[in-house]
Amino acid sequence: MLDACSRSRTINTQKRDRIPDPSLLESRRDCIIGYWDLLHDHAPRPFEREIAVSLLGLETPGSGWQDRAFEHLAEKCAYLIHVRGYEAWAL
Repeated sequence: MLDACSRSRTINTQKRDRIPDPSLLESRRDCIIGYWDLLHDHAPRPFEREIAVSLLGLETPGSGWQDRAFEHLAEKCAYLIHVRGYEAWAL
């Protein structure tokens, strides 16, 4: 039986150098957005700067930023998998 640390290493090895499949992202949407909200609440200025640069195209996060950022994340992952040829990772 694997302990928690060994399980984590096994899972991390399986997803190494892979891109999350958009269907996996969608299944974890609420969790991802929940973590974004926690990060935003804890450190709003750095978080807003980073999410603007990485997922919002330099837009300032306003209302509904979570949905826009999530859609851009899924689009970037799909592009990397289907156009650039990176291997997808799904559970």
